[in-house]
Amino acid sequence: MERVQSVNFQRLHNEEVNGLLGQVVSHIPEGSLLAERAEFGDLKLALSNYNDALGSGDVEHSKELSGLDKTVDQNWSGLKAHVKNMRNCPDETLRGYSEKIYAVVTKEVKPTNLSYSEQYSVVGRQLEALESLDSAMLEATLTSVWLKGLRKSYDQFVELRKKVVARKAAVVSGKVKEARALLVAAYAKFIEYVNSLSVVKPSEDLDAIICELNVLIDHQKLSLKLRQAKRNSDKETPEEKAAAREQKKAEAEAKAAAREQKKAEAAAKKAAREQKKAEAEAAKKAREEAKKAKTESGNVAEQPASGASNPPASGESPASAEK
Repeated sequence: MERVQSVNFQRLHNEEVNGLLGQVVSHIPEGSLLAERAEFGDLKLALSNYNDALGSGDVEHSKELSGLDKTVDQNWSGLKAHVKNMRNCPDETLRGYSEKIYAVVTKEVKPTNLSYSEQYSVVGRQLEALESLDSAMLEATLTSVWLKGLRKSYDQFVELRKKVVARKAAVVSGKVKEARALLVAAYAKFIEYVNSLSVVKPSEDLDAIICELNVLIDHQKLSLKLRQAKRNSDKETPEEKAAAREQKKAEAEAKAAAREQKKAEAAAKKAAREQKKAEAEAAKKAREEAKKAKTESGNVAEQPASGASNPPASGESPASAEK
C-alpha cells in the first residue's frame, strides 16, 4: 500500500504551510477512524493556534485567497484552452490571430503550479502582454471575454494579498516560529500514525485518502521545484531555459497524471465495493422474501379444505362413522 510522502517544510512560506496543512485536514473524512484519533485532534489544534499566531482574520483571508487563486487558475486555463482550440478554426485569419495570442500565453512557464508571489508575477506580465495586442484581434477570436475575467480575478487577488502581507508584517516572528514548529511536529505524528496504519491495517478507504494527500504534496513539491528552477534559470542560456522548462513541464504533467490515475482507480475500487455490498443486500432481501413466501404457502396447504368431513376416529369404521 502507498505511504504519505515526506514534505520539506523549511522551504515553504508561512502561507504555503497554512494552505497545505489546511487542505490535509479537510481531506480527512468526518467520522472516520483517522478523524477520531488524538493525533488528528492535536493537528487541528496546532493549525488553529498557527492561524492565531499569524494574526486575526488570516484563516478567513486564507480561504478567500485560496478561492480567488482557484478562480484565477480557472480563468487562465480557460483562456489558454480557448485560444488553443481557436488555432483549429476553419477561418485562416482567425487561425493566424490565435497563433499570435497562443504564443504570448505559452511564452512563460505555466503559472498555476507556482507559489502565490511567483504565479502572480507571471500572470501579471502575461496580462500586460495580452492587453497590448490589437483589440480587434482579441475581439475577433473572443479572447477578450476570457481576458476580462482573468484581469478581474487577478486584480481582486492582488488587492487582498496586499492586505494579508501588510498584516503579517506586524506579526511577532517569534510567536509564529514557535506555533509553526508545533504544527509541523503535530503533522509529523499524525502522518506517522497514518503510515503505520497502512502497514498493519490496510484498506481501500485508507489507500484513497493517502492517494489524495500525496496529490496535494506532489503539487507543493512541484511548486518548489519550479521556484528553484526559476532561480537557476538566470545562469542558463535562453535555449537551455526553454529545454529545461519543457522537460520539467512534461515530467510534472506525467507525474500528476499518474497520481490522478491512482486516485481514479481508488475511487473505482470503492464504487465496486459499494456495488457488491448493494448486490449482497439485494440477494439477502430476495432470500428472505422467498423464505417468507414458502412459509406462507406451507401454512395454506396445511389448512383443511372448506366443507370436508372430519376423518373417522381410531378403531371406527367408515360406515359406523356415517351413522
